Amino acid sequence: MEVKRIVTMDVNNFELGDQITVKLYGYGKFTATAHEITDKGTLFIFDDCVCERQMNKENTNEGGYLESVLRKFVTQDLLKAFPDKLLARMVKDDNGDLISIPTYGQLFGKDFDDEWDQENIEIDQREQLPLMEMRKNRIADLIGKWSWYWLQNKLRSSSNFAYVNGNGNANHGDASNSRGVRPAFLIR
Repeated sequence: MEVKRIVTMDVNNFELGDQITVKLYGYGKFTATAHEITDKGTLFIFDDCVCERQMNKENTNEGGYLESVLRKFVTQDLLKAFPDKLLARMVKDDNGDLISIPTYGQLFGKDFDDEWDQENIEIDQREQLPLMEMRKNRIADLIGKWSWYWLQNKLRSSSNFAYVNGNGNANHGDASNSRGVRPAFLIR
């Protein structure tokens, strides 16, 4: 009988689909998967959420993710929970952050077939990450239960931000609601 086993090995270069284990002080042990290989480094996204947080304390999306309370938590408080060995290999993303959360484009692409999303969500023009084409890779848990988690993108005409629901589909909600935090980071 054929079986498929996961093997642990030391590597010099990452490949799409590689998984690493990350122990976050105060949060637990998580896996993160390599979703993209770039000139800057390899983009890893946690397979599950590490906690729940509000995007903003008030129900506003003014300033977008870059000026949100969630970004401050992710780039300051959550960053402190990462192990030093991993921090030493992390590189800053286009916003100058060592860790962030995924974007709508990374998970769903430009989504030209969804007219409502096109008209209402400020969709970044990134291509969908190859592994995110499978819905099961967009679904994340938090403490063993399906979690709804934030994306960086805000809506144009309301105080909402985009998020991924428990079924792996795009949705949106009030910035003051608590949703899951699914970290993303680049390492070299």
